Amino acid sequence: MGCSSSVAKAPDEGNGSPVPSRKVASSDDADRCAGDLPPMLLTDAQRNSFKRSRGKVRRTSEATVALEGGVQADFDANWIGLATTHGIDLYSELEDPEFVKINQDRGMVVWPFAGSYGSAMLGLFDGHGQGGERVAEQCCYLMTDLLAKDLQLPTNPMVSLEEKMCQLDELVLKFSSDDCDPYMCGTTATIVYLLGVNVYVAAVGDSRCVLGYIDRAGLLQSHEMTRDHKPSMKGERERLEAAGATVEGVGDRSRMWALHEESDSLCGLNMSRSIGDGFCKQHGVIPVPDVQSFSLHECSPGSNMRDTFLIVASDGIWECVSSDEACGIVRASSGAQLACQALLERAQKGWERKTAAYRDDITVIVVFLPFLHPEWDLQLAKEMEEEQAAATPLSARNSQCGSPRGSIGQGTQGRIDINVGETGMAKLKHDEVPANLRNYAAQASLMEFRRNSELAASFKRSSNEKRRQTAAPQVGRAHKTAQNL
Repeated sequence: MGCSSSVAKAPDEGNGSPVPSRKVASSDDADRCAGDLPPMLLTDAQRNSFKRSRGKVRRTSEATVALEGGVQADFDANWIGLATTHGIDLYSELEDPEFVKINQDRGMVVWPFAGSYGSAMLGLFDGHGQGGERVAEQCCYLMTDLLAKDLQLPTNPMVSLEEKMCQLDELVLKFSSDDCDPYMCGTTATIVYLLGVNVYVAAVGDSRCVLGYIDRAGLLQSHEMTRDHKPSMKGERERLEAAGATVEGVGDRSRMWALHEESDSLCGLNMSRSIGDGFCKQHGVIPVPDVQSFSLHECSPGSNMRDTFLIVASDGIWECVSSDEACGIVRASSGAQLACQALLERAQKGWERKTAAYRDDITVIVVFLPFLHPEWDLQLAKEMEEEQAAATPLSARNSQCGSPRGSIGQGTQGRIDINVGETGMAKLKHDEVPANLRNYAAQASLMEFRRNSELAASFKRSSNEKRRQTAAPQVGRAHKTAQNL
């Protein structure tokens, strides 16, 4: 797919890679942790929807979630949760009175996946740049379709996830519209594929997936299944600089910069891998994901159905909440949707403590494991076979060749449910912002403008110096050649 990197061998079914552990906190508080989650049941609505529909796309906006009391339609909120909220950008509002903050995050839960209740897919896309929300939402549908149709996904998931992530990037870069140019905007991408007892995670950017579980000693463990692709990371910095980019800062505050010569402007990105961002792809940014896997056999003692869970979230969470703290919050919650809401509220308070003038978009998915039910496929197939037999005259059944199961299998393929954190817009009313806060934001915005201007001037001087150094040997060689002639 035009992208290459070493890929670890996929584990055999039931034998995932060992999960490194980090002790977080004791879990001997019986009142807080006791009791299993209510068992998930196949509802009549799910049963009928599975039988009648080859594919279904459901958009869930912030307003819809609020009307439903925070419960995601069709999903058991004890086991599966998704919450999202837009950010705040007072700096931009001061610069442009017409500015409205758009939620560029998109989160999705796809289950059943590819026609089976025995597999599922989670996705988190955090868009950036003008039109980034369109790229993020487009990725929800494109990635679901790419993976659902990939025949090698169940047998070779790690290779498949890497290849499809790169193919996703190619498809996104081909798309352009008046309000969305993937050459100058893009998104992170974190994909979680669940199959049986195995979980596979592929990610580019800084939207993180964290595994939380109770070990056999009764301690809560936290393990980051992804790494944040920051420009200053070892290996990332070298690749970016070799492609002509400049890396500024370290860690979470690092950023890659490149000069867009046509507009004589400086373009930056605070990650080293992404989907889209065509201009930055010319300067060392790549779409190749890190891919990891683990097996529930490695981490779950099986004593309590709340002992293992996944958190997938945009950096709006991770800027203010550590992986350890996030796992503690989920563990203390009585269900997945309530855990999402608690994480969202904790992150909002964290942003308020950091700066009242800005808050990033926040999207979080929480699922307790295992929530897959492969046995439901057999149950539904049997029901459909019985219904078809009852509806078909005996003479017609006798004339048919083979079992009706073949047609049933075709009918159950491609069943897709998607929850998309639909775009939400925010604009603070004038009387909601105290005068001292507006003054603070104006000063901070001016300082940021000056700093970026100085950085752009420095970058241009550095680029011109490099060009002179590169051109000097070439001029010398040309002069020698002329003398020899």
